[in-house]
Amino acid sequence: MNVGLPRMHKEAGERRDFLPRFISMLARAGATEITIEEGYGSGIGIDPAAYAAASSRVRFGTYEECLAQELIVVVRCPREPMLRTIRRGATLLTMLHYPSWPARAQLLADLGVRAVSMDGIVDDQGRRLVEAIESVGWNGVRAAFREIAAAHPMFNHPGRRPLHVTCLGAGAVGGHAVKAATRYGDPRLREELFSRRVPGVEVTVADFDLTWHEDYMASRLALTDLLIDATQRLDYSRPVVPNDWIAEMPPDAVLLDLAADTYDF
Repeated sequence: MNVGLPRMHKEAGERRDFLPRFISMLARAGATEITIEEGYGSGIGIDPAAYAAASSRVRFGTYEECLAQELIVVVRCPREPMLRTIRRGATLLTMLHYPSWPARAQLLADLGVRAVSMDGIVDDQGRRLVEAIESVGWNGVRAAFREIAAAHPMFNHPGRRPLHVTCLGAGAVGGHAVKAATRYGDPRLREELFSRRVPGVEVTVADFDLTWHEDYMASRLALTDLLIDATQRLDYSRPVVPNDWIAEMPPDAVLLDLAADTYDF
C-alpha cells in the first residue's frame, strides 16, 4: 500500500521524525510508494537526500498529500480538523492513548479510519512494545533543568541552595525521571557542578494517592523548583494539580509534563 509520513506540526521545537532506515524497512515490507512531507527530518539534522537514498519509492509532498495515503504513520496524532480529511478505510498508525482520549477514538471510528495505537501494541503480559520510557524521563528532565538554569542567576554558584524537585507518580516513567532529576538530567552537568561544590538536588516522590490532599500539596509545592507529572490515571478529567494550586509555587518554578493525559490550561 501507499504510505504517508507527515510531520507533526505541534509545539515549536518538536524534533521527532522517523529515520531513513525506517523508510528502508517500509520498502522491504511492501510499501508501493512512500510520500514524505517536505522538510521531514530537518529538525534532527537529516538531509532530504538521505530519505531519497533509502528507497526508490520515496517521493516528497505536502502535509495534505501525506494524509491522503492508505497508511499514515506519525508519532503524535494529527489535530481533529486534519483527521477529518483522512479517507474512509485508511489506516492511521500513531500514539492515540485511547483511555485519555475517548472522544478522539470515537471520532476515528465514526470516520471509518482504521486506527492503530502505537501505545496500545502490547505483549502477552500487557507490556507496551512501542515505547522509550527511559528517554521520556531523561530528555524531559534535561530540558526542564535547562529552563531552570536559564532563569536561576546562581544555578552554577557554590552558594546557591539545593534545588527541590517533586515528582508525582512512581511508575515506570516516574522512576526514570527521579533518577534523571538527581543528575540534572545530564550526568556531565552533574559532574561539573559537583566538582565546583555546587549543592545538588533533593527529589521527593509523591504517589498519586497523596496528591489528593490539598494541605500537603500546598506545602510541598511552595518548596518545589521543578514539578514533574508522571502520573497515570483512569479519570483523566480530574486534574492532579488544579491550576489554582500552582500559585503556591515559586514564580520561577518549572512544570514538566510526562503524562499522556489532556490538560486544561
